Amino acid sequence: MSHHTPRQLTCMFRIDRGYPPVAGFLELQDEPYVMFRKKQTDDGVALVGNDRYHGFCAELAGRIATIVRFSYTLRIVGDGMYGAQQENGSWNGMIGELTRRVRMYS
Repeated sequence: MSHHTPRQLTCMFRIDRGYPPVAGFLELQDEPYVMFRKKQTDDGVALVGNDRYHGFCAELAGRIATIVRFSYTLRIVGDGMYGAQQENGSWNGMIGELTRRVRMYS
């Protein structure tokens, strides 16, 4: 039997130890929380990294990083799922990536 996590888990993060602290935010593309911007600016400059995203969670991550002074990387969850517990007890989705400590940075 699988149990879905609440929709409030659109954005989760993990902070790696070290100085300066580095955080990785796992997110799902889900309006209005996380949305892709267009691929380039009006003057043709390609958007890369965190600039590719906007929405509540993306903006919240940026503001927290500014206040707490850490760098961060936004990444969309690989399978696009929030997370459901599988028959074998493991989790998929955002919860699974956190529990398996999937690499967040390229």
